[in-house]
Amino acid sequence: MTRTRAAVALAVAALVLGAAACSDSNGPAVPVTAVAALTTPRTDDGAVLVTITGPGLADVQPANSFYRLYWRLASDIELRVVVVGDVAQGPLFTVSLSSGRVSQYTATVTDAASRADAAREALTGYAVTLSAAAQQ
Repeated sequence: MTRTRAAVALAVAALVLGAAACSDSNGPAVPVTAVAALTTPRTDDGAVLVTITGPGLADVQPANSFYRLYWRLASDIELRVVVVGDVAQGPLFTVSLSSGRVSQYTATVTDAASRADAAREALTGYAVTLSAAAQQ
């Protein structure tokens, strides 16, 4: 019986140590909402296409009621968002990030057009930054 208890104790110890080695010391990821904010050199933008890459992207909402959004997941790690309206510098939309860490995501302006529907020939000066939204 002593040998059986020793084997059980050894098995339990192995399970505990294995679980400890696999656990994340920070705990499970808590989804966060990020704000995508535009920097633009123009004052007459009518539409921008933003591409966000990273794990677990979902639930895009406009930053204000003046913007119209069209979005789709291009893949498991790529989200494309078109923002239409009198687009101005500042917040464009919010997006849910499942990893809980904004630093795991990148956002870029991949196309832009004027309010007169003229495509921008260059995107110099355009940028999108992601930051965690304030908790309410």
